[in-house]
Amino acid sequence: MSDILLSICIPTYNRSGLLRQSLEQLLPQTEAEPEVEIICSDNASSDDTAGVLREVAARASQFRILMQPQNLGTERNIIELARQARGKYLWFIPDDDFIMPDALPRIVALLRRDVDGIVCNFEMRSRDMQTLLKVRRFRNRGPEVTSRADLMARFGVELSYFGSFIQRRNWFLAAAEQAGPYLDNGFVFLWSVYAVLPASGLHIAYLSEPVIRYRAENSNLPDWYHYFVTGVSQVFQGLRARGYHPRDLRKAGAHLLRAYVAGQIRRERVELGGLSAATARVLWQTFSRHWAYWWYCIPWILMPPALIRGLKQSYHWAVAWRTGQ
Repeated sequence: MSDILLSICIPTYNRSGLLRQSLEQLLPQTEAEPEVEIICSDNASSDDTAGVLREVAARASQFRILMQPQNLGTERNIIELARQARGKYLWFIPDDDFIMPDALPRIVALLRRDVDGIVCNFEMRSRDMQTLLKVRRFRNRGPEVTSRADLMARFGVELSYFGSFIQRRNWFLAAAEQAGPYLDNGFVFLWSVYAVLPASGLHIAYLSEPVIRYRAENSNLPDWYHYFVTGVSQVFQGLRARGYHPRDLRKAGAHLLRAYVAGQIRRERVELGGLSAATARVLWQTFSRHWAYWWYCIPWILMPPALIRGLKQSYHWAVAWRTGQ
């Protein structure tokens, strides 16, 4: 039986510079936690990622690497990481984000209590990590989660971000066995969080103070609607078949529209001057009967791009003033 409590799993592809920064920030924390391993899977990168990984592995005994001979895609890469991990728990960390300096001791202490998982709050920063965009992604400060309905109601699709949820490895692998329909739409991780949870009797801890610095605006998804609309909708359909209440899923859908889809619409309006025909068509087909689409999305679709830019800048100024930057 493995004596590893936590496997920090990092899928990576063609981000050698950012990966090096992330690892250099993480390694000192793991040296003080012998029950923690880091395992990184290179998804057949064409840059010098392999060299970075071998260099780190040569000097860090708790660090292991997987070298994929061909690109598996992100979803299959994280499943392979889970299969090769040795820990009782898995924490997936994107290759461009940072763990807070005091995060790991707090997390290990909770895992030693045999919790069923940990919801991890995170702060959001600019692409260069210099500007704080949001102090806490999750606003609520409630107690631990005791049911899957409570988890869905409080966090919903927010837990699609890899670093936001630490889970039992055996539960992840059980969900991954049934993840075939979601492999091509980018939300195997979201499926794995919710799919095999018992309805009640859970003990999921919640760290309301951020433990990760999330690098925002560092993804380039020209077909983002394929993931945030089609992919999430498929996961919700699968969860409904597993007994999740339609009311809870509708609430999570409203949050998806407010927190993700509206933001992507703003981004596309500013960068491209308007929505592509494909984006508009999928949004209409999927959400036109949902009140939140009309409330949260239609105003951004109709608003002039210059006004969207002005509102975004005003928001950043307000955050900077509030946090003293």
